[in-house]
Amino acid sequence: MKILILGATGQIGRNLLKHLVNKREELAIKSLGVTYRSNHSILNLPSHIDYFKFDIMDGSKINKIFKEIKYDVVINLLHDTSKEFNQSKEFSEKIKTMYKNIFKVIDFVKASRVLFSSSGAVYGMDTSKENGFDEQDIDINSKKISLDNYSQSKLYFEQKLNDWSLLNKKRTYLIFRVFSVYGEDSRKDAYHALTEFADLRRSGKDIIVKSPLTTRSYLHLDDLSDWVIKLIDHKKNQILNFSSDNIYSMRELAKLVSSTQCDYKKVNLKIESDGTLPTRYYGSNYLRESLGLREAKDFVQSIKDQINKS
Repeated sequence: MKILILGATGQIGRNLLKHLVNKREELAIKSLGVTYRSNHSILNLPSHIDYFKFDIMDGSKINKIFKEIKYDVVINLLHDTSKEFNQSKEFSEKIKTMYKNIFKVIDFVKASRVLFSSSGAVYGMDTSKENGFDEQDIDINSKKISLDNYSQSKLYFEQKLNDWSLLNKKRTYLIFRVFSVYGEDSRKDAYHALTEFADLRRSGKDIIVKSPLTTRSYLHLDDLSDWVIKLIDHKKNQILNFSSDNIYSMRELAKLVSSTQCDYKKVNLKIESDGTLPTRYYGSNYLRESLGLREAKDFVQSIKDQINKS
């Protein structure tokens, strides 16, 4: 199996790469390629990986960069998370260019399976559901897209990926919708609550909670990578919610992070309210559990590790 990862320097990409490298022989990976835009040295990986310096917004170089190189599987983790990109007046056109070029790469390397990291945000951040969102809550074939924000762009690619697979019966995809993730590879600028709370505990500062009733799930990156690897070559179309069984309100999470025994002193907890409507934002886990995908990380121990990390 030959695998190409687009977007390998983000938090999911870095973690997934390490897992793939560790299981290279087990998975019979003949070739593992990654793209990077500015600096691949942050990946700190073996030299036998094929590195391609490539900006997805520049589709003119695809033929040259991937000349005579074929991959069976493409894992697309690309999305510019900067405010400049996501709040740009040209957001719609930029997204269309990005995804057009992604499919150019996929077709050029003749991949037959594509894995795509989508987002739980496709369900709507202002929507609540008591038992979590089900995959069938969105029919991507009939969903109308107004391509003007992050979540809509994810749905847009889901639709395009489905269209791509319909053109050839040998083509398949895995769309995994991700909610909140954390772990050693969490980006410093990804201010998800658990990561931010752990940073405050480590620095000895009070943890301030502004949306105490908002509820999220928290999935460890190691579990996410393990699930991707288990489904990497299933050869069938799948849309799965990669949500966690660790479901906490902001108040509950902050209390746990501020008081759990670890290498740092306990800190005070302050509850505020910024007027944000409380949401219940996590997936129903029935479908992924039916495939044998279950969390292996102990949540409390993982929080301690998150706080104690340098």
